[in-house]
Amino acid sequence: MNRTIEKRRAIANLSAIAFLAFSAGCLQLTGVADYKVEEAPVCTPPAGSECRVAPQCGCAEGNTCELQSVEGAGACKPAGPVARHGACSVPGECAQGMLCIDRTCEPYCATDDDCDTRQCMGFTVDGTPVPNIGYCATPCDPSAVTCPDGRACKFASRDETICVPAGPRADGESCKNDGECGAGLVCGDGSLCTPLCTVGTTCPDGAACKDAGLVYGGTTYGYCPRG
Repeated sequence: MNRTIEKRRAIANLSAIAFLAFSAGCLQLTGVADYKVEEAPVCTPPAGSECRVAPQCGCAEGNTCELQSVEGAGACKPAGPVARHGACSVPGECAQGMLCIDRTCEPYCATDDDCDTRQCMGFTVDGTPVPNIGYCATPCDPSAVTCPDGRACKFASRDETICVPAGPRADGESCKNDGECGAGLVCGDGSLCTPLCTVGTTCPDGAACKDAGLVYGGTTYGYCPRG
């Protein structure tokens, strides 16, 4: 699927209905009294889908259920060789159960419980949110170097952070969003990349850190104002 994929708000807490819909696809029946009855997991893809994208099921070994539409339909495609956190440019390059987002292979998920990072982030396709499907994001500390090489810690929402590829723009260069700025920078006043800072501290030029309402670990973050 050759479409633009963008992050959106976290979908950590899906509704009970959505959770049951996903859970119902994999059943293990246990009897009572002196016997136990078990059945192999059953895969129940959504209507019109060859397989289920998250949690993944319905494809043969060596294939992956690749998202085909904003409605969540999937199709079995050959899995690629690129492992988690590896660089990618198209979905087919990623290993089984993963999508290519932010030029990086990451696992599909439906809830936080599907992720070892405990952070399932939603995303959009061509600006439209994909319901009940996300990817396992890697949370990080914005005040420390906790992301792998070449990646930067950015705020995905007011109180959630993720590791994403560092943007190409340097301090003082024009930007449209935080993702275009390099590590430790945000898109601030005048649409220019500027340092992220902790509210209550002073910026290198002597200006006070401007509150942006971003909070991580009880610390409020802002950016260094210009002018």
